[in-house]
Formats: sequence, structure tokens, C-alpha cells
Amino acid sequence: MRRRPSEAAAHQESCAARPESRAARRFWLGMALGFALGGAATFAALLGVGMWASGVAGPGPALEPGPPARLSYRGWVEDLKGRRVELQTLAGRAAVVHRWATWCGPCRRELPRVAALAESLAADGIAFLAVTDEDPRGVRAYLAGRGLHLPAYVARAPLPPQLRAPALPATFVVAPDGAIVARYVGAGGWDLAAVRRCLREGR
Repeated sequence: MRRRPSEAAAHQESCAARPESRAARRFWLGMALGFALGGAATFAALLGVGMWASGVAGPGPALEPGPPARLSYRGWVEDLKGRRVELQTLAGRAAVVHRWATWCGPCRRELPRVAALAESLAADGIAFLAVTDEDPRGVRAYLAGRGLHLPAYVARAPLPPQLRAPALPATFVVAPDGAIVARYVGAGGWDLAAVRRCLREGR
């Protein structure tokens, strides 16, 4: 999400200043609150309430109201070597789709944490797509220059409307049945242990 420099810096400092152990405790408190408020709480409620309580996500538009939208799986992206990947290959798998850009300040600041989350979930069968619409050569150079290993893809064609957002960065959590159970617009502390655990248990 593009902000004035002072506002963006303050936002990032507030995220980074929280000790992970404290944030994790607040995360699980939010999980318990989700159960208490929702009875048979869905994965969306657990992730959204838990992330808000832990300070990973602010009280902004993290969750869509009402029933979750369903990803149409129409469309495709390219990896940084130009190979086409159909979104249909995500069907039946839990997935995280992260929208970002190299020119976006908050995206750049949170990208190491996004890369850490993607790496930690690689062995769990959870698909992770970090999608930009920039030139792949520039994206490769940017990631290589910072030593970041990220499953990065380029949107060469319009993405499904369910994956569009008013600002960057934007992160979508997709259930195996295609339901978009959480959406967060803005930077977040995505590599918290509690977030990883919640994603794994929500598969």
C-alpha cells in the first residue's frame, strides 16, 4: 500500500518492534476469540481474527464480508524464465497469492518476510505465488541483488477479478476448494510462527 514516506516508515517500525513470542501469544488469543464468537469458526475467521490480534494485520479490510469469494482459476502467469503457468494448476491446493511490485516501498520492506514464509511452506504442499506485472528481467535483478529466493511470477494477462486489489502489497489466502478465505491489503509480518502454523492447519 503506497503511503507517504513518514507514514510508511512508522507502519513498518510498529510491525518490526513486536517480539515474535508476544505476537504469537496474541495470535492464539485471537484464535480463541474466533471460536468464542463464531462457534464452528472457519479458517477465514481464525486467520483474520488471529492476525488482527497479533498485530500482523491492522483492523483494515483483511476479510471480505459475507460468504468468501471463489477463485475462478481462469488465467495464467509466467515464471521468471518465461514459462506459462495456468492458474488451474492451483485447484485442489491451499495457496497464498501475494501481489507486489519492486517500485512499491512497503512491498520492498516486507519482501524478506514474504520470502521467508514462502520458503517455510514449500514442503507443506501449499502453493505460493508472488505476482507482479513488471518486466521479468528487472524482477530477477531485484531479487538477485538482495539475495531473495521467491516463487515470483509475472501477470502477462489480466488476473481473475477475485485477485485484484486497490493497492499493493495485497495478499490472498485461497482454500483448496477455491474459496478466498482471507484478503489483506498492506504490509504484514507474514513469517510469524503462528501464521505459518495457521496456514498449515488450514490446508
